[in-house]
Amino acid sequence: MSDKPTPPAPAGTPARQGTITGRIPLQRVRPQPPVPPPAAAPRTRQGQIALPHAPRVRLAQAQAMVRAQDFAGAEVLLRDLVRSQPPLPGAQHSLATVLYRTHRWAEAEALWDAVCQAQPDDPHALNGHAAALVRCERHADARARLEDLLRRWPDFEPARLNLASLLRQNYQRPRLALSVLEPALAAHAGHPDLHFAIGRARMDLLDPEGALQAYRQALAIDPCHLKSLSASLFGAHCLPEPDLDALRRLGEHHGRLLHEQAGSPPRPSAPPTGERLRVGMVSGDLSDHPVAYFLESVLQALHRRPVDVFAYANVDKTDAVTRRLQKSTHTWRPVAALTDTELARQIRADRLDVLLDLSGYTNHHRLGALMQRPAPLQLSWLGYFGTLGLPAVDGVVADPHCVPPAETRFFSERLFHMPHTRLCMSAPAHAPDVPPFPPLASRPGLRFGCFQNLQKLNRRVLTAWRRILDGAPDATLLLQSRQMGKRDTRAAFDRLLAESGIDLARVDLRKPARRGEYLAQYAEVDLLLDTFPYPGGTSTAEALWMGVPTLTLATPGMLGRQGQAMLHSLGLDDWVTHSDDAYVARAVGLAHDRAQTLRTLTHLRGTLRETARHSPLFDADAFARDFEALLRRACSDHTP
Repeated sequence: MSDKPTPPAPAGTPARQGTITGRIPLQRVRPQPPVPPPAAAPRTRQGQIALPHAPRVRLAQAQAMVRAQDFAGAEVLLRDLVRSQPPLPGAQHSLATVLYRTHRWAEAEALWDAVCQAQPDDPHALNGHAAALVRCERHADARARLEDLLRRWPDFEPARLNLASLLRQNYQRPRLALSVLEPALAAHAGHPDLHFAIGRARMDLLDPEGALQAYRQALAIDPCHLKSLSASLFGAHCLPEPDLDALRRLGEHHGRLLHEQAGSPPRPSAPPTGERLRVGMVSGDLSDHPVAYFLESVLQALHRRPVDVFAYANVDKTDAVTRRLQKSTHTWRPVAALTDTELARQIRADRLDVLLDLSGYTNHHRLGALMQRPAPLQLSWLGYFGTLGLPAVDGVVADPHCVPPAETRFFSERLFHMPHTRLCMSAPAHAPDVPPFPPLASRPGLRFGCFQNLQKLNRRVLTAWRRILDGAPDATLLLQSRQMGKRDTRAAFDRLLAESGIDLARVDLRKPARRGEYLAQYAEVDLLLDTFPYPGGTSTAEALWMGVPTLTLATPGMLGRQGQAMLHSLGLDDWVTHSDDAYVARAVGLAHDRAQTLRTLTHLRGTLRETARHSPLFDADAFARDFEALLRRACSDHTP
């Protein structure tokens, strides 16, 4: 559901395209002139594209190929037209579009710069140049170009969307982004991308109700607006009490529509017969990201088993984590520059036994490729925590603790249960040693902590924390989040915190820290207070490694029970509560029984890391063995 710069249209096409929203073809919002179907490019006997003689015919053909996402074929035609003398108007713009769509940002920026100098009054070219500047991380230049463009053409919607995205994502100013977007509602209320962008800004301002309202408006306009569907289903989990039955129905309804629109995909090729299991994993988070923390040790363990992992990395940039993951795969394919059709074609050619989607409805997903059914069995695992509602997704990897039998109704897919846990954490690299004593040993009261995304800290959570601090007068609270460094989000959180009635003098707010520094901060807290109904995942596992328990509140659903499942895997069921009152009472009770709590916390400091090391939550070899067995059973049971 990432809102990247709005892709520019080829020259000569309407400013607003009825294609590419979340990489899924969309129904048109407004009537558009009919576009003739793209003809296949004629080829010579040697397989080279034969170039028609009339330049304008060739340009029209190339632009049709761009709309059909045949970028390779379009590039051949367009490069020939750009070299002609004089260059045909529109050819450079269309070639820059191809370069942009295939992630050659610097080349696209240089070409659009030339177009803009020759055609300074073309808003399409100016907007395309700005989008490329963003991708080249020349944010100040992009902002200046977009602001000038909107002064000259206030109703040019693509530039407004790009400016708002730049302000929200790169300048971290969602409130300023809203000031750009909301004035356009009167003239562009029928544009789903506008409502989606407003929703994203409101979510950054810790207003999930307002964000979901905007996403619903986008879906009312275009039921196949995949980005808004993704954001709706994901964002609803930040509400104090999400309706999981309603979320399943929402996913199923829009999933059916997307399936009907995608049509009947070709049948995937049968995998080769043999003892080795061919497993594909597609993700946008194969880098320094929580998904990678739960994947790295599992990949290393699978690499030692008769399993060939094909990684489809939907990432623009790589880092040290990416390079480590790459070493543990059979085949590594960078796919960020591929269209969904190209990605599906590659996956189909790899003849997998099973394809695992590791993103679900989170950022940088490639569900558009999955909907083309490139693998005979397609499962959701790891990166998402609920039903997708898409007919192309056959099942979800779960465990008996996060999805008990009474809650299978929240899923439209078949559930495949791991015997212990659906998650396996990699031991944090370079984690500091665990200190022998908790802070309570040298303080009058408990030091509670929470190191999570501020979007999880809804009013229900803050009300519980106020009750805990009121009932434990000597206790304090340390809050650390990467969003503490974001001006607008921090201001929104400060307001929520003040409205909660919590004594602000007892709260220590920390800005983001590097991972090593962040892990060291666990030594400063006695225990974590989990959020709900969106609990911690990475922070809970890392805290256990650092000898710190988490007090969690289990709520219905795979996500709501995530903390419960993780603590159970280490035998810490007494740290799981099942109501707001029980959660508050347990925390206050720990604060009042200081002597016993100090003995308990000191014991955990000395034993938790070793307990974690041998638990299902960290034992990658055992997890990989169980995971391989699950995938083989799923492949054997599945009938395409």
